[in-house]
Amino acid sequence: QAGGLNTLVDTQGQEFIDCLGGFGIFNVGHRNPVVVSAVQNQLAKQPLHSQELLDPLRAMLAKTVAALTPGKLKYSFFCN
Repeated sequence: QAGGLNTLVDTQGQEFIDCLGGFGIFNVGHRNPVVVSAVQNQLAKQPLHSQELLDPLRAMLAKTVAALTPGKLKYSFFCN
């Protein structure tokens, strides 16, 4: 039904301590204000997330990876 930083509330209003921790982003809590703010800020800059579309942040990361790795790295593919 709902979640606080470290608790969950079921449909009957019972509150539980969330002990799952580490699953996805929930290791920082549910609706963590820092995470919510970062997501909102990024969505305001670039609302679409797609591996097929190029974006400046991914290009900057690719250049950094190429500069830090040995050899002549020409291509990077980022995935999760």
